[in-house]
Amino acid sequence: MIKKISIIKKDIELKNTPFGSGPYGGGVYIAAASITDVLMRLQAYIGLRGDVVEIGVLEGSYLRQLYSFLNEKEICYAIDPYTELPNLKEKVKLDFQSRYGLKNQVHFVYESSLDLSLEMFERDGSPGIRFFSIDGNHTENYVLNDLVLAQKLLINGGIIAVDDYFDRYSPGVSVGMTRYFLENNNDRLAILISGGNKVFLTTKEDYFRYRLLLEKFTNIESVKSCSDIEWFGNPVLFTENILSDNLPL
Repeated sequence: MIKKISIIKKDIELKNTPFGSGPYGGGVYIAAASITDVLMRLQAYIGLRGDVVEIGVLEGSYLRQLYSFLNEKEICYAIDPYTELPNLKEKVKLDFQSRYGLKNQVHFVYESSLDLSLEMFERDGSPGIRFFSIDGNHTENYVLNDLVLAQKLLINGGIIAVDDYFDRYSPGVSVGMTRYFLENNNDRLAILISGGNKVFLTTKEDYFRYRLLLEKFTNIESVKSCSDIEWFGNPVLFTENILSDNLPL
C-alpha cells in the first residue's frame, strides 16, 4: 500500500512540476511536453516542413525538445536577450554545441522580441515557420506583439505554443492573447488544445484536420476529463494528462 501511494505521489509531482527546471526556473510540464511531441509527430506525418522559433529560451529545456524534431534542412531560431542573465547566454550556447556539435541547427538571436522583423526569418529554402513557441516577456504588449509576429510567419498547418496562459502570476499572457483574438486575429488562428500550462494554436483552415488526426491517432478521448470548451469561437481540447499516439511513423 505504501509503494502504491508513493507511485501516485510521484505521478502527481510529475504533472505539477515543470520537467527540466534549472536554477533559473523554466522547464516544461509533462502534459505540455506530451502534447508537443504528438503535434510535432503529426506535422511529420502530414509532411509539413519549416523552421522552428522559440521566444524565451532561458536554459533551453523546451528548445531541446523542439530541436529533436528538426529535419536536416531546417533551423531553430532561439530568441532571448538574456538581459538579466548575461552569463546564461554563453552557457546555453555551449550546451547545444556539446549536445549537437559545433554545426548544430540553432540560430541564436540575442534581441528583444519587440525588435524582431519578418526579414530576420527569411532564408533560401525555407517555406516559413511551422512551430513557434512564445515564452518570453509575459507582459501584455510583448505577448500581443509575439502573437502578431508568429501569425505573420506561420505557414498553413503551423503550431503556436503560448506558455503560462493560466499562470496567476503572469496575467499579461491571458490579457495579451485575448487582445490578439479581439483585435488582430482576422480569422487566421484557432486554439486547438491546451495542457500543462500551455495553449496550442494552429491556422484556422487546418484546425479540423488536426482535430481529426488527434482523434484518429491518439488517446485523446480517454485522457480528456471534460467536454470540449468553446474558446474564441472554436471547441478546444483540454487535458492535464499524458497524450500518446500510435502514428505509423
